[in-house]
Amino acid sequence: MASKRRNMFHKKKRQETTEIGNLPSVTDGPNPECANASKSIGPVQTKHAGRAMTAKAPISTGETLVVEPAYAAVLLTDKYGTHCLHCFNRLKSAIPCPKCSGVAFCSVNCQECAWQSYHKWECPYTELQIGSGMSVLCYLALRIVTQINMLYLNKVKPHVLDHKAQCRNPYVNNMFRHLDAISTLERLRLIAVQLKRNFRRLLLLVLVEHVSPLGRYLQLERMRVHRLEGHTKEREPKDFLHRTLMALFLLRILKDSGYFGDNVNADSDKLSEDEIFVGGQLLRHMQVLQYNAHEIYETVMKSPNEFSTSKTCYIGIGLYPTVALFNHECYPAVTRYASNGGYTHSKSHR
Repeated sequence: MASKRRNMFHKKKRQETTEIGNLPSVTDGPNPECANASKSIGPVQTKHAGRAMTAKAPISTGETLVVEPAYAAVLLTDKYGTHCLHCFNRLKSAIPCPKCSGVAFCSVNCQECAWQSYHKWECPYTELQIGSGMSVLCYLALRIVTQINMLYLNKVKPHVLDHKAQCRNPYVNNMFRHLDAISTLERLRLIAVQLKRNFRRLLLLVLVEHVSPLGRYLQLERMRVHRLEGHTKEREPKDFLHRTLMALFLLRILKDSGYFGDNVNADSDKLSEDEIFVGGQLLRHMQVLQYNAHEIYETVMKSPNEFSTSKTCYIGIGLYPTVALFNHECYPAVTRYASNGGYTHSKSHR
C-alpha cells in the first residue's frame, strides 16, 4: 500500500519546487515566454485590468511562481552605515570605499563589483544626492544608468527610439524561442546562484560588445524595463516639470563624473546626442519606477527563531520587470519576499 502511494506521488504531473544552493526554482519549470516566471502563470492584457499576470494552470498553495533578481536596486541612505551598498547584507566587518567615507561593503568582492559598475560614477556625489533631498526612486533611476556603460546604452538606443519597437508586445519576453538559448540561460542561472548580483554586473561589462544570444538577451532585458507602464499620457504638466528638473540634475552628475567621456565639457549648455538620450531615459525611469518598483526588506528578530516578535525592516528598493506585471489586489493570492543578493520570490498562499 505504501509502495502504491509513493508511485502515485512520483507520477504527479506537477513538478515540486527544487533548491539549487539557496535559490529555489520556480514550480513547473521556467516559462518560455516570461522571464523568471513559472509555466503556471503568464501575462495578459485586458481593457479592464490592462497588463497583468494571470494563472494559466491550477496553482496550489505554496508554489514558487517567480524567482527574479533585481534589474537594478539601491540601498536606503540611512542604511549606508549598517548594510553593504552592493548586496544589502548587514555589515559584520565593514570594508570602506577607497574614495569616500559615505558607504561601506561587506567584502572586497562587493567593493570591487560596485566600483567597476556604478559606484565610480556616483561616489563623488553621494553627499550631494543626500543633501538634495531627492527620493529613493531618483537614486534608482540613476542606478539603472550608472550600472551599465554608454557602449551598452548605444546598442539598445535604436530599439528605444524605434517607434514600432515601442508598440510591440511590452510584456512577453520571447528570448527563449527567438534566441534559441535555453541551455545557455539555464547554465547562466546556475552560475548566478553562486555569484548572485555580482555576476550580472560583471557580465554587462564583458558581453555587450559581442553579437551573441546572451548579448541579445541582455538587450531584451533592457527593453523590458523601458516598456513598463509609466502612465505618461495621464500626467499633468506640473508632474513633468518636477521630473524633468530632477532628470537634468542627475544628468549633470553624470556629465561631471565623466560617464560620457573625459573630453566632455560639463559646463557646456549644449547637450550631445548621448546626453539627450540618457536624459530622456532618466525621465522615463522616474515615471516607470513610480508604479513598478518594489521595496526590499529584511526580517528583524530579537533572538534567533523568535518569529512571534519579528518585524520587517525596509532597507532598499529594486526594479523587477516580471514582478512588476502583478497588479495590486486587496485580497492577494501571492506573497512576495526578499532574499540575499537582491532576489525577490513570489509564492502562492491560497
